[in-house]
Amino acid sequence: MKKLKNLKEAEYPRYEDIFGSDLFGKLQARSQRKYRRDITDNPRVNQKSALAVVQGIMETEKGYEKNLSDLAVTVVKEQFPSLDYLFKNFPFKFDAKIATPGEISTLIKDNIPSSRPQNLLQDLPPDEKDKIARIKNAITQGASVKEVTFEAIEDAVDVMDPELLQNYKDFMTTTFSGMYQSEENVKTLMKFAAQGGAGLTKAGFSMPFISFEKNEKGEPDYDKLKSIEVVARGITFPVLVHEAVKGLFALLQTQGSDENEDEEAVVARMARVGTLENEPRDLQIGQLIYESLREVLAQYDPKEDRLVRILFIKAVFELERKPKEFLSFITNLLDENLTTAQLQWCETTIADLKEEAKRFEAEKSLRGGGSRTTDLDETLTKPTTEATMNTTGKIADYTPAEIKALFDKIMNFDEGEIEEIIKKQGSKYTLYSHSGKKLGTHPSKEAARNQERAIYANKAKNES
Repeated sequence: MKKLKNLKEAEYPRYEDIFGSDLFGKLQARSQRKYRRDITDNPRVNQKSALAVVQGIMETEKGYEKNLSDLAVTVVKEQFPSLDYLFKNFPFKFDAKIATPGEISTLIKDNIPSSRPQNLLQDLPPDEKDKIARIKNAITQGASVKEVTFEAIEDAVDVMDPELLQNYKDFMTTTFSGMYQSEENVKTLMKFAAQGGAGLTKAGFSMPFISFEKNEKGEPDYDKLKSIEVVARGITFPVLVHEAVKGLFALLQTQGSDENEDEEAVVARMARVGTLENEPRDLQIGQLIYESLREVLAQYDPKEDRLVRILFIKAVFELERKPKEFLSFITNLLDENLTTAQLQWCETTIADLKEEAKRFEAEKSLRGGGSRTTDLDETLTKPTTEATMNTTGKIADYTPAEIKALFDKIMNFDEGEIEEIIKKQGSKYTLYSHSGKKLGTHPSKEAARNQERAIYANKAKNES
């Protein structure tokens, strides 16, 4: 049996060996340019550290971890409303919670190998599938950054602190651009991971857990799926959302795998490729791969339908069934040199997926589950707690009962309860009544919200 020897590099397989040294050098340069743009040349964040940002977020979120944990699942489901289609034949659920670093470290220790198990290196010879497995991991890492958005919960976090939404965005920038786009930082993180993780903050964890029914012998029956659960943990809300999205895309990684390949071989390959040592570089390269996939997709689907996007990523994963084609596609994609045949495959595949998405939406409407006509961002503009709401927007000025009521209402809102709506028109924000009457136009959303709060408070006063 062929063995892997002299693996002095922390990462395996190396991206230099997957893409070639020239293209890998271009990717490093591209990543460094992104780092300069997002960090060095960004006056708002270049003086901030990820640690300082996360500490401020944790302080603001203190006491509301349960509410935010529930809201994280809501955010992911709003971002991916097609989950019921992707997993229509499976019992699927999330287990997402804000947790302590100690709890997260325990999960990582119990479920993710910190180094390549030597017996796996000996028992399974290296092949092209190692390269594919690493690329798929990178795509998942990239998606977990690029698919995170907080706009849907803007008004919820505004109640806690008007600056919290911007802090969430700054955290994503300082972490995933600052730590994982800077070549110096990536090498430092790889070094720490190779030394067993010393010095690394265990900020998050995610993993899909799949269980099967058991046969007469008490062994798993892989033809009878019992449940799928995405377990996600994060020390803050943005980390938790990031991890939940990562766990979701990790499920898509299973697409394209060879059904005839021995299950133990698949596990062994994922264990030696998906290590902590590989994660810093995977996050760097994965963001670039995912950006490139989105750019190609936008050529043939300008509306960027979210279901089409996820189905396209799934189709790319399925190219694994032809390893050489998969590696050629990703390499040419990053080199901005897709062949005519590869572009034709993209165009045809995306056209088919758009039709598939249309059929799903039509069937969904017939079942009475059509999409809401009111944009979520517009419907969450009214303070919805039964208690009288103040106008400062600071968490300290609300009681725990008021905050809980607000979050409960946001997570289970009824459009019929919404009375006022804020719409952005050009650079102005206009407040409308639910019937469509214009109530006022303001230079900022906060000013429009202040008018809305005043109207709400006056109504409450009159009713009392």
